[in-house]
Amino acid sequence: MQALDIDFHKTNSKTTVFAINRAIRSIEQGMRFTMGFAMPIVVEFGLLCAMLTGFCGPMYLGNMLLTLGLYTYFTKSFSEVRRV
Repeated sequence: MQALDIDFHKTNSKTTVFAINRAIRSIEQGMRFTMGFAMPIVVEFGLLCAMLTGFCGPMYLGNMLLTLGLYTYFTKSFSEVRRV
C-alpha cells in the first residue's frame, strides 16, 4: 500500500466516495417512497380496521377483509386473462 503512487490513492478514494454517495442517494429515494407513499396507505388501512372493529364489531371487519380479498383476487385473475 505504501509503495503505490499518490495518484492511485486519489483516484481510488474519489471513486469510493462517489459510489458511497450514489448508494446513499438511492437509499434516500427508497426511504422517501416508503414514507411518502406506502406508509400513509398502511396507516390509513390500520385506522380503518380499528374504527370498523370499534364501531361495527369484528364480524363487520372480517366481512370487509374477505370482500377486499375476493375483489383483489378477482381483479388480479381477470387482468391475467386479459393480458394473454
